[in-house]
Amino acid sequence: MRARQVMFWLAAAAVVGGLSAGVAIAGKPPAGGGGTGGGTIYFQHSGSFWKMNSDGSGKTQLAAGGEPSHQLHGGQRWFLGFAEVGGTHPDGSAVWEIVAVGEDAQVTVQLTSDANLKFEGFPRWGKDDSFFSASCVDWSGGSPVSRLVQVALTFDGSGGSVAAGTPAAVLTNSQVQTGGNGEVFSTILNHDWSPDAGKVVWTDRSSGSVVLRVTTVAGGATTTLAAGGWPAWSNDGATIAYNGPNGVESITPAGANHKTLVRNGKSGSYGRPDWSPTDSHVVYWRSGSTFPYTSDVGRVTSGGSDKTELTTDVSAPAIPFGWR
Repeated sequence: MRARQVMFWLAAAAVVGGLSAGVAIAGKPPAGGGGTGGGTIYFQHSGSFWKMNSDGSGKTQLAAGGEPSHQLHGGQRWFLGFAEVGGTHPDGSAVWEIVAVGEDAQVTVQLTSDANLKFEGFPRWGKDDSFFSASCVDWSGGSPVSRLVQVALTFDGSGGSVAAGTPAAVLTNSQVQTGGNGEVFSTILNHDWSPDAGKVVWTDRSSGSVVLRVTTVAGGATTTLAAGGWPAWSNDGATIAYNGPNGVESITPAGANHKTLVRNGKSGSYGRPDWSPTDSHVVYWRSGSTFPYTSDVGRVTSGGSDKTELTTDVSAPAIPFGWR
């Protein structure tokens, strides 16, 4: 799924200029959840965003959506999304900028403004919400290159707005991919951060295959982990879940202790994982294998047991966007 297929109606809310002050951060959701991981699962279905408890109860439709912030700011989550702002990139594609939207959809803040950067994939929060990052094609040097950029964030004192810094390059691939219509795409795909933000795990498609790599930000040392994509780094930093050849898989950042948590099969394929606040469970997306294609949000333990589908009661495909 391309990032810009997210709910762009979010941009209809008022765009507010950058405000700055101290960061207001609330604590993580409590541990527990009746043995189901605790916290809240955020997901999309039928063109709307929803949240539910970790046991699948309490499904509630939201006014805004995208990837949710890890903490509460001003008593609510903030969501990362995109808005079309007009104009075109050098390859002729429309310009979409990254926005943050409060859960009540009363405030939308445009976080980026640079037609040289064509953002792709889904933007990700740092685990303390002090920054977000996104993959992009960058034309600022004349010729396009693939980059992962990081943007610092500052919430105002009440958490009612957020200001963004200037995008700073974290990773660069000189290679890009070009479509049949001449549109240019980044070879750096989805990614996630270690809890201390010292390392980033990312998906590299520059070699023609899709490979997970871990890069130390200071110094740029890179380790290749495995074939796969859509990585999610656990909150304790010990494990990375990802879409692997077998389904939802996990591995340590050093490449050890590989597990298949949910295996692809006749019922469909599995992916797009994220961790519960307690790291005891992983949420996933099951994509059906037969027409009419359906999908559900499921939950499994970090050891690969107790696979449970949570959204079989919704009437349209469901996709997880985060567990907080």
